[in-house]
Amino acid sequence: MSYRNEDFWIEVNLENLCANYDAVRKTVGGKKGVMAVVKADAYGHGMVETAKALESHGADYLAVSHFGEGKLLRENGIKMPVLLMTPALPEYYKEIVSLDLMPSLDRMENLKALSQAAGDRSVGFHLKVNTGMNRFGVDCYEIEDLLSALQSYPNLFLAGVFSHLPTALRKDHPQTTVQIKKFHDAVEKIRSCVDYDFDVHLCNSAGAITHPEARWDYVRVGTLLYGQFPAAFLQGTIDLRPTWQAKARILETRQVAPGETVGYGADFRVRSQMRLGVIPV
Repeated sequence: MSYRNEDFWIEVNLENLCANYDAVRKTVGGKKGVMAVVKADAYGHGMVETAKALESHGADYLAVSHFGEGKLLRENGIKMPVLLMTPALPEYYKEIVSLDLMPSLDRMENLKALSQAAGDRSVGFHLKVNTGMNRFGVDCYEIEDLLSALQSYPNLFLAGVFSHLPTALRKDHPQTTVQIKKFHDAVEKIRSCVDYDFDVHLCNSAGAITHPEARWDYVRVGTLLYGQFPAAFLQGTIDLRPTWQAKARILETRQVAPGETVGYGADFRVRSQMRLGVIPV
């Protein structure tokens, strides 16, 4: 069931969003740039519209959570690189390959299925490494075995390596430092096992600001693009513009006298004569 309220709406400013992209890239970008995260309908901004604006603006890379989001982007004409940050189920590999999406992978046993889906095409993937979040990702002690197995599939190659910093929005959280060290060690181990270059990315919005040493090739940024800071202590560290406004029609106004209360629970008490407007939110 869907419901549309004609008297309340959100206005999105894509020009400001692109300006935020530029500010992030200039201030805290990686060596190669920024992965613009447009998951969850671009944080409510409209994934397709946001992706089109960023592609036209010359953005480096897009990142989404799931295969369905990447598929929707391709169906709407988005041609720029798109990373699927969540490792997909093997049943989606054929479509992922045909749509030229960049899959992430964290299980050795899925190499065979991806190779079969690739056929005679050369297909890359980003290896997701578990550095402490314990949600997705290959454990560090399994990396060498996975890369050894990769050699059995000549139509596959390692295009990138990444992990995630869930505590970066907490000021000076010790887990973030531990994870950065684990990730650094994992990357060095991988570099000793493969003889070609690959993309490296770790930082989210908070990490990109607080840990410049961990920006590597790309930073994966969502929150900052949309004019928000992931934590109060980071407020104002980058010059960001607002990307949306909530607007509504005023349905009714009334004069309210001092001492009167307004709304459920009588939580708001009027201190001086005021004129109130009621909006349909």
